[in-house]
Amino acid sequence: LPEAVWCKFILWYGLADGSRPIGRKVIEWGMPATFQYLTVEVYPIGLELACSSNKQNKKVFKYFSRADRLSTVKKTIMDLFGITERKECRLYVLWNALEFRELKGNPTLGQAGVYNKQQVVLVTNNGSETVASFAQSENYSLEKKDHQLSSSSLFNNQRLSILPNGPEQQEKINSLLLEPEAKEGDVQFLVDMKWWSQWEAFVYQDGSCPGAICNRKLLLDDERDILHIDLDYFDYMALPEAAWYKLLIWYGLADGSRPIARRVMSCKGSEFTKVELYPLRFKVGFYPFQALLPLITKFSRIDEILSVKKEAMLILGIPKNMECRLWYHSGEDLVLLDDFDLLRDYDLEDNQSMLLEVHDELDEMAL
Repeated sequence: LPEAVWCKFILWYGLADGSRPIGRKVIEWGMPATFQYLTVEVYPIGLELACSSNKQNKKVFKYFSRADRLSTVKKTIMDLFGITERKECRLYVLWNALEFRELKGNPTLGQAGVYNKQQVVLVTNNGSETVASFAQSENYSLEKKDHQLSSSSLFNNQRLSILPNGPEQQEKINSLLLEPEAKEGDVQFLVDMKWWSQWEAFVYQDGSCPGAICNRKLLLDDERDILHIDLDYFDYMALPEAAWYKLLIWYGLADGSRPIARRVMSCKGSEFTKVELYPLRFKVGFYPFQALLPLITKFSRIDEILSVKKEAMLILGIPKNMECRLWYHSGEDLVLLDDFDLLRDYDLEDNQSMLLEVHDELDEMAL
């Protein structure tokens, strides 16, 4: 699925426990001189990364797309082994058991002919380190690894391999956060402030990866997307849709978490806006009074009364072509709700009881 379609399905349905987003790049495939086409790269390339300046001959296994360029691999190794950008470096690939070949220019991994499970070595040009000395070091060996990844290591390897580096993430997310201030009716997504702080430390201070987005602590009932009643501004970060979708593609959702979408509404008597943390839920029944049924949908205070009436008719099995009116109790009185007023125009509470009045056979209101 394209990114935008996937994100809509996530918003509507969420992810089942034990599932996670599977992001894959679209790449060119085929012979350049004959025929090429675009395809989804189901299986990325796994590479053993090493650096000649590392005395312990440490090797790190990472996944890359065939569409990634050599500069991406080089930057990844430099970040892993703490090599400054001021140093002149060259990339070599272990072509067979005896031969290293230099990777020149900046083609894609596919164009360079790099294939799965090869070893790529970064050699720093300091006058003494060479790829030959690295290959002949007494501790050097090609470690045989079991690359069948567990679900816990799947994020750390496959997902981290498609993450932009820290500065790129900063630039992309900050540009979305700095867009014009949210206006009434916009949708924003809530993220646990603990996860957000870990992400900031990861991209700004080279901290540890925050892992999949986890917002379980915000939820009182994750099945019905109900938040704890005592949340304050320091418990969550509200993200614009575009920023949320970027982070979702990069990091995925932790097991038991779900997207928490909330509408933006204007503050009464002010030009400022706020995120509506607690939408309204209603119960509805026929007039005369019968057992009340809960409406499935949660409503924003900036929704029209008509949207509640339509949901009530659906729950109670009323045909769309029948004329109905919606009432609510205010003390001992019944108050008629105008279809085109907003919910915030009335003194409505969460779990408010409403009555649906339907035309009878004589085309007269039953009330």
